[in-house]
Formats: sequence, C-alpha cells, structure tokens
Amino acid sequence: MRVFSFSYTPDSLRWIDNDKVGLKFAETIDCLYEKFGVPVSVIAHSMGGLVTRWVANSSDAQGVSRATKLGKVITLGTPYEGSWLSAIANGATDVVGLNLSGVSLLNFLCGKSGTNTGEGECGPIPLYSSFRSEAGRNLRIGSEAIKNLARWPAGMDVATIAGSIQMPLALLGSPRNTTIELGDLVVGTSSATADPKAARVFECRYDSAASSGVTALKEVLKVADPKDRQAKLTGALTGSPCYHSNLMRHVDLTNEVLLQMFDWLAANRAAPKAPDWESIKGASIPNECSNPPTTLVDGKNVTLAPNEGIFELLQVLENSEPGLVQGVPSDDAGPLTAVVVRCNAGGTGWPDSVIFFSAGGKHYGTSYLYGVSEGEPNWEDLDLRGPGRDGVRRIRLKDGELEVLTLAENETDASCCPSTAAIVRLRATGGKILITSIVEDLGD
Repeated sequence: MRVFSFSYTPDSLRWIDNDKVGLKFAETIDCLYEKFGVPVSVIAHSMGGLVTRWVANSSDAQGVSRATKLGKVITLGTPYEGSWLSAIANGATDVVGLNLSGVSLLNFLCGKSGTNTGEGECGPIPLYSSFRSEAGRNLRIGSEAIKNLARWPAGMDVATIAGSIQMPLALLGSPRNTTIELGDLVVGTSSATADPKAARVFECRYDSAASSGVTALKEVLKVADPKDRQAKLTGALTGSPCYHSNLMRHVDLTNEVLLQMFDWLAANRAAPKAPDWESIKGASIPNECSNPPTTLVDGKNVTLAPNEGIFELLQVLENSEPGLVQGVPSDDAGPLTAVVVRCNAGGTGWPDSVIFFSAGGKHYGTSYLYGVSEGEPNWEDLDLRGPGRDGVRRIRLKDGELEVLTLAENETDASCCPSTAAIVRLRATGGKILITSIVEDLGD
C-alpha cells in the first residue's frame, strides 16, 4: 500500500469544478491508476469529499468512468448539503446569548487552520470576503451549486464520518434543560452524513462533570468582558476534537478510518497473478549459462555475439508443445511462470533449463534439472548421466508441481544424442527450485 497526499490549498476559494481543483485531482487519479493498475482509495476532508465525488462522476479522455478507478472512499466532515456555520452563529446565539465567531469558516475556506499552513489566498481578507468567494457562496446550505451536484455513483464503496459537539445549554447559564447538537461547528451532522446515509458519528459531549471540557467552559463563562468571553468560548469549542478542522486529529476517528480502510484492502486485495509473456520477455536475469547478467529483449540475450553463445526463452518447443507454463505454486512469491531456456556459452552446448519468474517479471530461480541441494534425487540412481542438450519435450503442472519431460543421456549415449526419456518434478520454495523426483518416463 502506498500513500499520497493531494492539496489544493492555494485554490481553496475556487469551486470544485475549477481546473486547479477538481480537474487536477481527476488527473491525479488517472495517473495513479495508470501507474499502479489498481483502484485508488481516498480519504477526503471537508470540501475534498465534494471534489472526490465530482471526480467519481467524471470520465477520462478515453471516456472511462473515473468511478471505476476509485476504491474505498471515506469522507470526514464533508458538507454534502452545505455548511451550517451561519445557522449556528445566528440561531444558537438567540438561545445562549453568545456569538460564535466567523473566523472558523474563514479558516475553513482559506486553509489557514484546516490545512495548518497559514498560506491560504484569503488569509488577510475580512470574513465577508470569504462569503463572497466562489466556494463561500456555493457552500451555503441550499445553494444551487450544492443542489446541482450529482450524488455518488451507484455501487461505490463510500463511508461518511462526522463530528458532533453536544452542548448542554445549562452549562452556558440557560435555564433550559436541553442539549444542542452543533455538528462540527462548520458542517452539521446531517449534512456530513447525507450521501450516503450510512455513517459513523463521533460525539464530543460536554455534559459530564468529569469532563475537562466542561471545566474549561465553566472557566470561560467566568470571564467578565463579553467580547473576551466570546473569543475564549470560540477558542474552547474550536479546540474540541470534534471541531471541523480537528477531525483528522481525533484519535478514535483516525482509528476508525484506518480500520475501515484496512478492512476494505483485505476484502479487495487482488489475488497475485503469474506473469505473462509480456511481463517476462524484457526481464532482468542473473548470470545464466556462464553468460553475464543482462536484460532480455523479446526473451533473448541480445548482448551476446554469435561466437559468445545464445540465451533464449522458448514460448513454444520444437515439437510445438508449450514452453511456458503459468501458475506454478510457490510458498513465498505467489504463482510463478516457468519457461524453458535454450542456451550455450561460446558454442558449448548446455542442457535445456527452466527459469521461473514471479509477479512483475522478477527472476525467482532457475533449474538446470540437476539436484544441487542435499537430499535431492540424482540421475545416477537411474544409471543416467543427466539431461541432454536440447532435451526438454514438455512442461506442465501436475499435482502442484512442475513436471518436465526431458531426454537424458544414458551410459552408452554420445553427448550429442540423448535417448532416454525421463520426468523431472520441480517445486518452488524459499527462493529455490528443488527437484522432488526423477523417474524414467514409461508413458502416460
């Protein structure tokens, strides 16, 4: 698993379909998908969730839906129905007699607090200017821009997570025995969980006598000056783990995100595949047949002069039997591909060998059809000298091992002309190719 970040902080006042926001993120998804060949999972905060949803509803230059390029998506505090900060500021103050500062929304829109950079474009602009920005206007609850956004495409795996600050009015001096739900102060819970409806809501409650948050708020309420009290209250609430800009630092919420993502990865992990010819024909190989390491071209070592020898992977044998077998089991590298190799060095002929590749065309090991480890069968047990030159006649999978039918030299054969058919069975384990048996071929 590889992790990448995407930030549009310098353009955070632009709307999601802006070239430097939505289109740039769409191109990033295209690039990652092309490079790694697997769906890209996204963890998106705030308007980033709207950007991701916009991308999911778009297509690339070839007309391919980008929804097919996305894996698991988790959004945190995304204003699917808009931001309700203005509703909190105007509604809640009527009850509690306090005015929640609009600085929170300014930070949200400009990236000053939400991205921890302080480099947002609207840092020095007054609050009303952020409301007049493209993003500020469009993020208001009920805006036409919000209404016109398409929902997540059907079939996508999307989880929504929201923060919910629970504030008892009695704590703020009200005679009403009521707890108000403030969302994350910037985005209401219903908005953050509107698409899809299934969600996880993390509450930060201020109704416990043991809560340090309660103590902090009580201390704030002792401040005599109304403006100072307002500023300190805003600071106390925006310091909550459930506050919009703090969601990514909420320990329980972060654990939930990681758990959901790891569960998705475990359930959707693609089964490893044995490499095909396209993957191995340009593979890098070590010293083989006394020739130096090289990178193959179309399955051949093209660095060798005619008098230096040959090295060639055989897709098809001289008798038209396949020379390549995919799906050979291994206990450490997934399914392998085995290919017959014909080689010699400086005109000196070698018996055919079998080379194994793991995923991505990585060289796994080579068998010259001779036992090299203690306990492996040997040709002398059959009164044979060993495999002969150009001898492999067939390779196939059988009972979880690679079975190689090859011609071998007996004691009376000339070195040019092996005459005895034998079956060698190979097993891939621990980065090695071991011979499990050698028997004379008596026919199927």
